[in-house]
Amino acid sequence: TAANIVAAKTGKSTVLARNRIRDGLSRGVRANGDFTLSHNLIYGNSQGVFVYKDDMDIALFNNVFYNNWRGLVLSSYNIDAEVRNNIFSGNQDIALYESSSGNIVDSHNCVDGSYSGDWQKISNVELPPLFVDPENGDFTLQSTSPCIDAGIDLNSAGDFSGNGYFDVLNVPNTGSVGQFFLDYADMGAFEYIVNGPSPQSDPLDAYKVSV
Repeated sequence: TAANIVAAKTGKSTVLARNRIRDGLSRGVRANGDFTLSHNLIYGNSQGVFVYKDDMDIALFNNVFYNNWRGLVLSSYNIDAEVRNNIFSGNQDIALYESSSGNIVDSHNCVDGSYSGDWQKISNVELPPLFVDPENGDFTLQSTSPCIDAGIDLNSAGDFSGNGYFDVLNVPNTGSVGQFFLDYADMGAFEYIVNGPSPQSDPLDAYKVSV
C-alpha cells in the first residue's frame, strides 16, 4: 500500500494518536489533509510522515521517528505546520526534510540526525535520545536521556501510556512553559516517570494500523 495510514481530505480536528506505525514498505503516514499527529511511534518505514498537499494545517507533537529512511518530509506550499517535542533518531538519510513555503514552526525537538531545508531549530537537543531498547520497540527514555524535562508544555492529555507530565526532581528543567505554565514536559512519546503508577511501555504489537 501507499502508506500504513493515509490522511486524505481530513480536517484539523482529525487526531492520530498513540499508534505504532511501523515496518511500512513505503510511508508510515501519507497526508494531503489537515491533522494533528500526537504521541505515535513511527519506525522502520521508508518515510515516516510524508506531507505533500498545498494549503495544509498540521501539527506534530511528541512523536518518535526512528530508523525510517527519512523521518518527516514536508513537500507543500503555503503550509501551516507546528513541529514540537518530537524525537528523530536513527533515520538513515535525513531526519527533517522540507521543500515547502508557508509558516513552519519547529521547536523543542530531539534531532539525532540531519536536516534539509529551512528549519528554525528552536531549543532543539541534538544528541542521541537514549531510548531503553529501540531495536525491540521500547522507546521509553533512560534516566540519563537529554529529552527529560526539555520539551515545551503543550497541555498534553497524556503520553503513549496515558501518563501526564512528571517533574524529575534531579533533572534540571530546561524546557519551556509555553502557554500552560509548566517547564518540565519531555520530548518523545513517553513521559519519563520515577516510580510512576502505570507502566511506561506496552506490548510490542499493541498497535499496527494499516490502510
